[in-house]
Amino acid sequence: MVPVSKPKQPYPQYLGGIAASIAASITHPLDLTKVRLQASGDTGMIQSLKKTVRTAGVRGLFDGVSATLFRQMTYSMCRFWAYDESKKFLGAGKNAPAWKLALAGSMAGGIAGVVGNPGEILM
Repeated sequence: MVPVSKPKQPYPQYLGGIAASIAASITHPLDLTKVRLQASGDTGMIQSLKKTVRTAGVRGLFDGVSATLFRQMTYSMCRFWAYDESKKFLGAGKNAPAWKLALAGSMAGGIAGVVGNPGEILM
């Protein structure tokens, strides 16, 4: 008897938001340092990181991370949901042409941009 395989269930949309939040949490100190380098007279990234740790402690590397997490949870979660819905709307199945997938991605990015904009403003 041949085993019957179940159709693959889609991943829950919130996993996209969680994955993006984990990535943003890891890269946040570097992004914060980049912004501080642009705004200050520091001459290098390492110097700026050391200055932040010296003045605000290690926790200072995560100043503003709550806004980053809010933005990632709203924008990324919505983007993954909107991409799936856009593919359904366009009838982009398993073997869809690239232009349909690109259009679905563009639609998802636009929708997620509107939803994620408040988080972007907070950042």
